[in-house]
Amino acid sequence: MLTIKGDTFPECEPAGALVLQAGEWVVEDINGGGIIDRSRVTLNFGNDGRVSGRASCNNYVGAYEVQGRNLTVTQVATTRKACAPSLNQQETRFVQSLEQASRFRLDETGALVLEGEEGASLKARLE
Repeated sequence: MLTIKGDTFPECEPAGALVLQAGEWVVEDINGGGIIDRSRVTLNFGNDGRVSGRASCNNYVGAYEVQGRNLTVTQVATTRKACAPSLNQQETRFVQSLEQASRFRLDETGALVLEGEEGASLKARLE
């Protein structure tokens, strides 16, 4: 089953990378701790194997590879703006969780969930 923006398609099982490339994903949770109010964290998976977006205060870019539901993210680099300490901490948690992600899925509400070892997780919704 596939649910995107409230529409449910019971017979559909989305193809790996196409799910990630559906648009801009806005992160709403990092490792089960939510995110700072009014901060913005995004994921954009391009069809060129690059992932990019906003990490809280800074922008980031990296490389990704998909095999089925398995995900590998490497070479993540961020800009270096001066940020509030709390945003810096959130950004560090986000980048670490992104780099640790090893699989992905859509949950029952259509949210994208990236999961990794030792409890690392990100949850995001299509904007």
